Amino acid sequence: MSKGGGAGKVYFVLYLAVVLELLIIIVERDEAEEHLHKKQKEAMKIVQSILSQLQSGSGTEGINTRPQDEITIPPPGVNIKEVLGIDIKSERRYIVEVGVTDVSSNSTRMEGEGQKEYMERLEKLVRLANVEDLEYQVFYNSSLETGAVPPFPDNDFFKDKTYDLTKFDLGKAIIEPESNTAWEFVGIQKIKMDAEATFKKLDLANISTDLMHPVYDKVNKLVRGPTFGPNNFPEDSIFHYSIPETKLASGIHGDRGTLSKRAFVVNFQPPGKAGWYKLRFVSKTNRILGVRSDQKVEELDKDATVNIGTVQLKVTDLMKVEKELERKLEKYDVPRADVLTSEGGFRAFDEAIEKAKTIASKEEDAGDLIGNIRLYGYIVKLLTPGQSQNFDQNKGDIEFNIRVMTPKPKVADPVIQVADNFYRFNEGKINFRMSISPYQGDANVIRGTVHDAASGTSSQPVANVTFKRATDGAPANGGSADYIGTLDKELAAGTTGGPRTFKIKLTHQLQGKSETKEPTLVVFPAQVEEKIRNLQAKLSALSVYGEQLFFNFEPPSGNKIAPEQFGYYFKTDADPQDRGLTTGLAAERADNLYFSADMKKASLRIVWTDPISKEEVDIFPKYEFKIVQSEPGISYLNQQVNASVDGDMVRVRVTGINVIAPKIGKEGGSEEAEVSLTLDAPQVRIPGYTVVGKPTITVKGGQAQIDFTLRGEPDDDGNIRGTVVVKGSAVAINPINGAQSNPRPINLNVQIKQKAEKQDNFYNEYD
Repeated sequence: MSKGGGAGKVYFVLYLAVVLELLIIIVERDEAEEHLHKKQKEAMKIVQSILSQLQSGSGTEGINTRPQDEITIPPPGVNIKEVLGIDIKSERRYIVEVGVTDVSSNSTRMEGEGQKEYMERLEKLVRLANVEDLEYQVFYNSSLETGAVPPFPDNDFFKDKTYDLTKFDLGKAIIEPESNTAWEFVGIQKIKMDAEATFKKLDLANISTDLMHPVYDKVNKLVRGPTFGPNNFPEDSIFHYSIPETKLASGIHGDRGTLSKRAFVVNFQPPGKAGWYKLRFVSKTNRILGVRSDQKVEELDKDATVNIGTVQLKVTDLMKVEKELERKLEKYDVPRADVLTSEGGFRAFDEAIEKAKTIASKEEDAGDLIGNIRLYGYIVKLLTPGQSQNFDQNKGDIEFNIRVMTPKPKVADPVIQVADNFYRFNEGKINFRMSISPYQGDANVIRGTVHDAASGTSSQPVANVTFKRATDGAPANGGSADYIGTLDKELAAGTTGGPRTFKIKLTHQLQGKSETKEPTLVVFPAQVEEKIRNLQAKLSALSVYGEQLFFNFEPPSGNKIAPEQFGYYFKTDADPQDRGLTTGLAAERADNLYFSADMKKASLRIVWTDPISKEEVDIFPKYEFKIVQSEPGISYLNQQVNASVDGDMVRVRVTGINVIAPKIGKEGGSEEAEVSLTLDAPQVRIPGYTVVGKPTITVKGGQAQIDFTLRGEPDDDGNIRGTVVVKGSAVAINPINGAQSNPRPINLNVQIKQKAEKQDNFYNEYD
């Protein structure tokens, strides 16, 4: 149904208008006393608070209708009344209600108001009280599934794509991105209000009771594709505005009640084609009226007004507020009005506003600044000609789903209803759903065989199909009967590891007549070794204490089988009970597959569950893997070498070696593993020098220090130059479970470049 903040959002609009007027007065007196400046800031804060709630959603609360219906149509060539003795009504009358602004208390002339000003205000009230245009879009999906409506793109999809369906190709598909479901665009009608004609027909003598009914003439009506109206129905009555339904929707009885909704009537009759029909209505109202689109930014009529609900604000006053905000926000590069009229338009302006808010978010008073930036953007849109139509509060849309079915008369040709394609795996039984009609008990004969697609359905079958009714109890005679077909053997996938295509030949015989359907069956390999090995390698590498497990497995079927039919079993040796099946093919942060120190091993199994039999097929067989302690980190980026020569001895100290201790897997804590470092005998590559004793290593505060001593004689010039290679290893030890990591190699190249002169400050400096 509808989305948004409900009727309360209209009150926020009116409240915003009142506070804006207060703000305008304060800005005009910005050279007054200091307490007025404080009130200006307070007013801006109030405006920002209201504005943040106002812009949190759209105005779609104003459009309503029934969400779903079901229509039965006769099969082609069948006279239902002759067969069943009754008629089936396949047309429907739907009411679409769109919320508008209640202007009843503002329509009379105000005290001191001139005639010209009153007429200009009335013209705006006419627009506020009406729906400027309403689109009636029709989409079709051939699915015969009896469950949920096939997935359809959401409102954000249409906003991002910026589709103009008045120019969209008929017959072209709209693809729902998550499920790849296609809906065919089959028709559109659009009515547009003639504001001038509507104004001219006002009863000025009785304006307080005039409901300002709109005029939608044929000249402004767009029709592309079929109208989907009932047979022999007048075209202007298929989709139109209704005065009686408007009064009923608004609760108007005689002189009682006020107008808050406009009602439109849609008379719909589907063609002789079963499936799902989606009626999508998109409205444009005028709850917020900015500067007219026929004005230029540089030539704005400063005496003109804009409307937020029924409250009017002068353009010249808003421009003062805009100028003041622009001055205060100049350093944040807020966009000017010309961005709205550039090629990027409304979207580019909003992106620039977001960038300005990001810059301001780094300031100390970020909250106030961001509120001012939001307020500035709102006012610029009000003052830019023609841009108020893009406010969410002026838009609304609703989707209306109709499932169209074909009846099954007692005397009719046999019918098979089955999907065009099935996707299954080469392991486990292959099941599929189908239905037949009319059901006549034992008189219905159903047969099924499976053939290699390349050889055709006239070739030798590779499998046979058995059938059983999908539900207990006998179906109604003459109605439809649902069946489950099951193949008597497993089928092989492609020889190269890919899918293999088959044809299922289905025959329904009844009273000497028959119908045949040949849906396609695609069989994928359940297990692909390369995919399995890749995930196994990731599990072995990423399963470390103190971390979560993340993975994303692509099934052999790609996106042909719905992702909700897959799931995984994750288990560790420390689980108090079975975790059960988790739906999906990926482990995300919310799944919390955490490796704690009390675990030693885990396992993962990924399955596809047959939606009919609930049988599970392994697409990633159960794989057990050890949970290991991760290696410590060793960084030499800040390494420093200090050497001191004392006679024939060279004392070397290496500092700035970073030792990073890994996590140990204690939930709720941040404890780290112990790190043990060992060193081998250094390899001295300095002519005339050897190492004395063993090197020592100490670790403190995540910093390692290595000391060793060399003995020898410098060259004839007193130079001691070369490299000492210090190797060893670092091992992380989990203090909770004693697990040790694989050793992290230490490979340190120490450059020595000294003169044979005694330096006695070395140990004083580093001890």
